[in-house]
Amino acid sequence: MKRSGFTLIELLVSIAIILLLAGLVLTGLNVARARAQSVRARNDINQIVAVWHAYLADYRIPPAGITETGPEFVTLMRGGNPTLNPRGLAYMDFHEDSQGMRDPWGNFYQFRFAGQVPALPHGTVRDPVAVWSMGPDGSSEDEEHRRDDIHSWREVE
Repeated sequence: MKRSGFTLIELLVSIAIILLLAGLVLTGLNVARARAQSVRARNDINQIVAVWHAYLADYRIPPAGITETGPEFVTLMRGGNPTLNPRGLAYMDFHEDSQGMRDPWGNFYQFRFAGQVPALPHGTVRDPVAVWSMGPDGSSEDEEHRRDDIHSWREVE
């Protein structure tokens, strides 16, 4: 007597192959997501550098006391804060309820201006403004944590 259909072993092998292929696809998606986050961070950093260059072209001196893209940065870039932006110039547009500009990993972007203390954790930069994201680990405290940081300057050997 001949039966039509699949045996249990054939079904298990088919399921195993499908799971293996799904695992490969998901791994590729995670790599693509990580790459997209890095690209987004680099684009945001380039935008922040551009608006600081515009601000410095208008006022010639960097604003005191702002070192990250938090609420004070948003207020200043929208044209608020008459002390640091007396002409009320808007340099960047934000959502109405924006509390800051965060990197893809949820941290505020950091920046320092030439001659500003504290010094950059990354060493010397030859640009009026240096901007960086602390990357996926959210830290720049030592050399090991700085490896995944994304920054606005080129490494000088």
